[in-house]
Amino acid sequence: MPAFIKNQPWVGKIGCIFLGAPVDLMSISFAAEIPDEHLQVLTEINSESVHHLDIILFVLGRADQAIMDRLFAELKLLRAQDTLPVATYGIALEGHEKVALINTGLNECLSPNETPREMLAKMKALIRRYGFEKAPASEIMQLGDCVIDFTKHTISLNGETSNLSPIEYRLLKYFEKNKGVLLTQQQIFSHVWGVDKPFNSHYVVLYIGKIRKRIGDSASNPQWIVSDKGLGYRFMDDSI
Repeated sequence: MPAFIKNQPWVGKIGCIFLGAPVDLMSISFAAEIPDEHLQVLTEINSESVHHLDIILFVLGRADQAIMDRLFAELKLLRAQDTLPVATYGIALEGHEKVALINTGLNECLSPNETPREMLAKMKALIRRYGFEKAPASEIMQLGDCVIDFTKHTISLNGETSNLSPIEYRLLKYFEKNKGVLLTQQQIFSHVWGVDKPFNSHYVVLYIGKIRKRIGDSASNPQWIVSDKGLGYRFMDDSI
């Protein structure tokens, strides 16, 4: 194993979707440099299949109309759900195809002509940009009967543990880092979904509701996520 890989352990979990290419993880030139437990073949995209992943990689074997239509459809589905960094790998794409894919939500086009070092660096950079670097082991937050483990991306309420989705993770981390601070819907959206995405207040309201349920907070009389009507939200905990 190359020293740069051995000394800089991989920190992300990759979901691989093969479009027009053999379903073989070893067909990816850099797959042997990544531990097997960090690679997963996906057959479909939904909240259950992607919630524990850090990046989606579309492995392209060809670029006919059917493949491109499927790629665009999957990108739209991903962007309508939780936001994950997304890259393609495999055949070279035409310039207009790249532009259209980027406008739909693609983050990076990886080329087989790049070295494993270059491709791994690009994927790690995407994961960092989306806030998924491995958290310190001590990053645990407790809110009453709710325990959030930012290291494992899990949440426990009344003894029942489940995984945090990428959006839920980023939203809770943003609140945790801004305790007591009034955060507008625009600020929340820009941080959690990205400054390059068109602002949508519905997403913010929807996920605030989801988070409140997950942490056992009351929508009518919230203790942790408090609304400032017409302004935004404040995250409160026992230390404030």
